[in-house]
This record gives sequence, C-alpha cells and structure tokens, in this order.
Amino acid sequence: MPSIRCKCNAVIIELSVKMPLWRLECCCHDCTAALWYVNKYKGAPSPPLYQMVDSLWFPNNFRVSSGLEELGAYKNFERADTIRFYCKRCWTCLIADHEFYEQRVILTQVLSFKEYVGSVGLDLFPPRCRHFTKDLNQGQRISLPEFSGDKKHIYESIGDNFSEAIDDIKRAGGKGQMNIQKLAELAGQPFVPENERQRMAEGPPTLMQQAREEQ
Repeated sequence: MPSIRCKCNAVIIELSVKMPLWRLECCCHDCTAALWYVNKYKGAPSPPLYQMVDSLWFPNNFRVSSGLEELGAYKNFERADTIRFYCKRCWTCLIADHEFYEQRVILTQVLSFKEYVGSVGLDLFPPRCRHFTKDLNQGQRISLPEFSGDKKHIYESIGDNFSEAIDDIKRAGGKGQMNIQKLAELAGQPFVPENERQRMAEGPPTLMQQAREEQ
C-alpha cells in the first residue's frame, strides 16, 4: 500500500491511491513558517534548506494503520485556515486540511523532509508549478534549485495552472470512511503556539502577517 509516515515510525498513514492528484513547489511563508516552528521548538524534522516546500494532494480517503492515538493537530497561529496533523512523539507534520479543499482532498509535505524517507510506494511525477515566489527576496530566488518544468509555470502568487485544475483535483478526490475531518474530531482542539508573537517575529512572516502589514 502507498503510505506516508513520521520520522519515528510511530504513525503510518495508508493512502487510497499511489499517484498524487497534484504536485507543486510552494514558496509561501505559511508552509515554511509552520515547519520551522515545530522544528525549532518541538524537535520536528528540519524544514527544507530552501523556502520551497514539496506539496502533494491526495483524496481525503486514507487509513491510519499505525499510531492513530499518536496524532495531534496544530495551527500555525490562532486565526490560521490550515490545520496540520502531526505525530505527538516526533512532531513530524504528516497531512493538512484547509476549508478550500471542501473535504475532498488532503495535503502532505513529507517529501520535503530530507532526514528520513517519509513515503513508500508513491508513483510520483515532477512538480507542475512553483508558486508564491513573491514571498522570497532576491537572494532566496537566486539560490533556489532550477525548476524542472516549463518556466512559464513559475508564479509570483498562486499557480495559474493549479487554480485552473483545482476543481478537477477536488472532483478526482473524495471523502472516505476515515478522512481528515474524522481525524480532527479524534485529535481534539488544535495546538496553537503560545509564543505566537515571538514565533512570528523570529520565523518567516506568514501570509496573514504580510496582509496586515500591507493595510
């Protein structure tokens, strides 16, 4: 079975399909900030070397074959839209949900961790876009690895081709008997960093923080 797992191997999530519905490289501050926080304060696997997170979407239909009781939920900050689910032992972030997904798909970014192999049996294709490069400064942009696809699919904001495909992605998804909403019920209230101001001051600014600064 295709699966993703945490660094300590306490949690194994079996996916319903081998091939992701979409794959992209996300350069937004939110993704990196969320992984940065749990690495620095909780000992989670290190975030990517670059502010560029390998992101995969799968149907909201999976099986937790090991470690269901070890899964917890957290938010990057109190008003965050994304809920991430992590292993309570090693704080590896495994899957995430956003209301935009309409309960049809889930996000995983385990391929971004280089300290261990976070997936088994996936049938992968190259990232179809790189987006939110506006969140990078010039030095960060220059240091990024070369994009493997057509350069027209490197975007300042959300990827145009991702936006065009998202309805088809959600239709190809689906909600199984075990799904991320069920997981949220079992995990309980999401953890939110108590030192939110410190985290937002030390780590990469989030999209919401940028929006407030632009007002």
